[in-house]
Amino acid sequence: MLNAVEEFCRDHQHTIAALGALGTLIAVVVSLVLAWRAGRATRTRLKANVDTSFIAHSTIDPKNPPRYLTVSITNIGIGSLRVPFSFFRWKVPLSRSFWTVNPLDGYGQDRDSLIPQKHYPVEIQPRASETFYVSDLQTFIQTIERTRNETRGLPRFCLRFIKAIIRTDDGLVFKVRISKGVRKRWRASK
Repeated sequence: MLNAVEEFCRDHQHTIAALGALGTLIAVVVSLVLAWRAGRATRTRLKANVDTSFIAHSTIDPKNPPRYLTVSITNIGIGSLRVPFSFFRWKVPLSRSFWTVNPLDGYGQDRDSLIPQKHYPVEIQPRASETFYVSDLQTFIQTIERTRNETRGLPRFCLRFIKAIIRTDDGLVFKVRISKGVRKRWRASK
C-alpha cells in the first residue's frame, strides 16, 4: 500500500506542485478581496442634492419668501464625515476648471439675517443629514446670466450639462444630484 502511494506521488508530482501553487494564489486573492471590501466599508459615503428652498416664518411675507440655493448632504457611511468651507463646486463638461462656491451660511448673515452661521468644517454623523445654504436665488440667477453672456460656442452649449460636485475634508469627490428646477435655470436660453 505504501509503495502504491509513493508511486502515485512520484507519477503526479508536477500536478501536486501545481495544485499547491494554485491554492497559494487563491489564498492571496481572497485576502486581497477581503482587505479591499473592509477598506471600502469604512470609506466616506454620502448622498447630496442641490435644490432651491425658501424660508417660511411668521415674520416673513408668505407671498414673497426669501429663496436660496441649498445643498442637502446625507451621510450614508458608517463613520462621520467632515464638510470643509469650500465644499461645493460647479463643473462644466469638457472643461478642466471648477467653480468653487463659498456657502452663504459660512458668513452667518444674509440680507435679512435669516440663516444661522455654520462653523466649518461641519461634521455629519452616520445616518444624519445637513442642509447648507449656498447662495440666495437672485445671486445664483445673476451668476448664471453673467456666465452665459461671457461664454460663446461649445463652452456655452456645455453649460446646459453642468455638474455639481462635493469635496469632503478627506479629499474625496462625490457627484451631486441637481434638481429639475436648478437644471432648468442652467438650461434656460436668452
